[in-house]
Amino acid sequence: SRAGFRLQVTNGFLELPDAPSGEAPATALLQQAHALKLLVVKGVPACGLCPDLRQLSKSEHQVNMMYVAAVHMGEGGDPTFKKNAAVGILAAQYYGAMRTAAMFGRHCKVFLMPAGTGMCGNTLEMVASAMSLAVEMLNVDQRGLLDIHALTWAGDSQEHTKLVILLASHGKLLVDESAGRGYGPDGMRLPHVTGVGRYAPDGTPLDDGGGGG
Repeated sequence: SRAGFRLQVTNGFLELPDAPSGEAPATALLQQAHALKLLVVKGVPACGLCPDLRQLSKSEHQVNMMYVAAVHMGEGGDPTFKKNAAVGILAAQYYGAMRTAAMFGRHCKVFLMPAGTGMCGNTLEMVASAMSLAVEMLNVDQRGLLDIHALTWAGDSQEHTKLVILLASHGKLLVDESAGRGYGPDGMRLPHVTGVGRYAPDGTPLDDGGGGG
């Protein structure tokens, strides 16, 4: 990279090199984040199996999909460098996906799924930080075109609860005022994530994410 790091892809994952400790190396690396390229697929038919995996879906609408890849944390190396770089690269991709969605020029619903919380070793704290930073990077016009939702796996209720708490701690969780739950602890309305829903094993949203409970 131009930042002076030797990056490599191993088994489809971006491996971070060993680097001097501290935040400076991660900052140097993230200065090149604008060069990241997103894999975007437009007009994908929403077909296939239903969430119960037992019958075919009768849906006929189309969706746009954007692939987000997380950094593999691995073992060794400076933890501060790896964490800051991983969060920054993930945030850049979330931002790129939402910015691309806003470029379509019409109001649309966007679903953000936690990336890298499995074998890549990214924590939900890192994911929530990346989502929050990405939303903050959008300008007012872009945010006005997006209804942003976060999705967690239906098979893990703790993941759902934890992401709700984390997004609220960042002041990014917007919940229904009529339910008497208000907004995030800092009272921020924008930027925000509308809610946290759940997705089935096949990635299908099981609800609209409205509300934070």
